[in-house]
Amino acid sequence: AGAVRVLPVANVGADLWETVHAALGIRGVDRAALRRVAGPNNHVHLTYRDAAEREEILVGCVPPLTLEECAAGLGADAVLVNLTSGRDLELETLQAFRARYRGSLQLDVHSLTLAIGPSGARFQHRPERWREWVGCADWLQMNETEAQILCDPRPVEEFSDELLDLGPREMQVTLGARGSFA
Repeated sequence: AGAVRVLPVANVGADLWETVHAALGIRGVDRAALRRVAGPNNHVHLTYRDAAEREEILVGCVPPLTLEECAAGLGADAVLVNLTSGRDLELETLQAFRARYRGSLQLDVHSLTLAIGPSGARFQHRPERWREWVGCADWLQMNETEAQILCDPRPVEEFSDELLDLGPREMQVTLGARGSFA
């Protein structure tokens, strides 16, 4: 087996550039596709009301990746798209990338199910075109809350075949202390 090369493709705000660049300066990580952008990086401020409920405020937000920036990953065996802000890339960019990419693409739904209000408050929301996002993935990963937003009103266990009919070959739903559903 050959050496593994990890190639993060990301826009990083100027306020965290040095920290992120240094943290990723480890063996096997190629930082060539990191792009420093003007302005602040994404920062999420969490206020926990209790063990199950929290308020999220997004401050700053790097611009979404373009197809040209994502093209650095076209030669990879596997690509993980982790939607940390929900604005990491546009659906059309992911679709164009998927049309050109021949490897395995994993989509971590993550913040795709969070809309952002004018104050930066993030709230649960089913994206209008979520089926198209899911359709770009070979592997789909989400947590129970994200799954419920997409599958509402049915439990994900009842909806999983319909999710897989959209394109993914496999899916994983984390269930907290109860494990996961695949």
